[in-house]
Amino acid sequence: MKKIIFFLGLLTIFFSACKKEEKSPFDQTPDERINATLNEYATLLTDAPNGWLGYLTNDSGRAGTYTFYFKFNDANRVIMLSDFDSLSAVTPKESSYRLKAL
Repeated sequence: MKKIIFFLGLLTIFFSACKKEEKSPFDQTPDERINATLNEYATLLTDAPNGWLGYLTNDSGRAGTYTFYFKFNDANRVIMLSDFDSLSAVTPKESSYRLKAL
């Protein structure tokens, strides 16, 4: 009988001793944080006054390095030039882009 009362008392203490308080370490939800980060990245891309330069180095035996010029706008469009050949270096091509959280 003493063991049963002891275990019931222990069980009561066990269930009443912990606080069931859930506190988030962040001020925003995960979706809000992801959207804020994506908006920040989009602002960085579109606010560059002179566009962006990108370099691609390959090791295909010719050891070439290609340069790209990117100009992003607010309508999710990008204008690109590259130095693959003389035509693509002077003819801008336009395409769409999308920032995505993976």
